[in-house]
Amino acid sequence: MDVDHLRRQLETAGNFEEDVVYGYVVATVRPVQGQFQQRGSGPNWQGGLITLCTCKHSMRAMLTPEEWRRGKWVAGLTGWNSAFAHQQSLVYLMRVGEAYSSHAVLVEQLRQTGRSAALAAKDASQNPLGDVMTPSRVGMPLHPYDPGAYRVPVLGHAHRQTESATDWHDDIDYGNQWDSRPALLVGDPEQSFLWTRPLVRRKEPGYTRPYRKWTFADFLDDLEDVPA
Repeated sequence: MDVDHLRRQLETAGNFEEDVVYGYVVATVRPVQGQFQQRGSGPNWQGGLITLCTCKHSMRAMLTPEEWRRGKWVAGLTGWNSAFAHQQSLVYLMRVGEAYSSHAVLVEQLRQTGRSAALAAKDASQNPLGDVMTPSRVGMPLHPYDPGAYRVPVLGHAHRQTESATDWHDDIDYGNQWDSRPALLVGDPEQSFLWTRPLVRRKEPGYTRPYRKWTFADFLDDLEDVPA
């Protein structure tokens, strides 16, 4: 999808000029024979949904779940080193459709809304790239931020490379370091876009760490097609 096609789809869907875009570098995406290859768990685009639940903790904690649902977008970009031909391309763009306070609440919502297939595709206890931690018992756990209330991610998961690794605990409870805990973000399927290779890039690669904010109009103005 090129920039003009993206603009046409967005114009058909609504007026988003005053929305806010949070953009960041997806450090786990690598170029392999001209294609993007995701080697981490966040973002995850399996099961027909784009979700961001296991990375960018500090960015996700900047807003409450309620605030994330109000005209917020997330853009995942490549780095711009020599591996990416010194150009910063779009990997995904999503308007946040849902945002939750814990993995337990997210899992319950996916089940109640008939999206068990999406949950199965994203379940970290089954999939090395899964970004949803599932409670060890059906229903809401007594303590939704207790790693002990969840199934352990499968060995080889991006955040559990060894038997005793506890990196994944941060995905359950990153600690209350900000005004709110990191929200778990789900993209609106009607306003989510995914690129498998470099087709759309920033006109001028630059600062996006740990993240950068644009108005939606400014963000679109910052994009151009990758030359054929």
